[in-house]
Amino acid sequence: RFPVELCRSLIYVCSFCSASHDRLRAFFALEESDEIPSKISDDDVLVEISDASFGWKEGEETFQDINLTLRKEDLTTVMGSVGAGKSSLMSAIAGEDQ
Repeated sequence: RFPVELCRSLIYVCSFCSASHDRLRAFFALEESDEIPSKISDDDVLVEISDASFGWKEGEETFQDINLTLRKEDLTTVMGSVGAGKSSLMSAIAGEDQ
């Protein structure tokens, strides 16, 4: 029984590692940007997304009609299971996703 349970746990951990590895490879394969980020305004709102739809692949929207406001001094967390779209959301906020 123990070897079977150990194999099951190992497969579970390997699936998480594989997903993370793929994301890291994609990130490190990106070209460096020479853009200098614009100065953050004195406004309380740092990021505002209104009625946006976006995703990784053309024609496949991970999110639809998203509204999000991030303010200075607020702590915001992004949580979800593997494949839920956390990386897509962060890419959209960073302006890397269309």
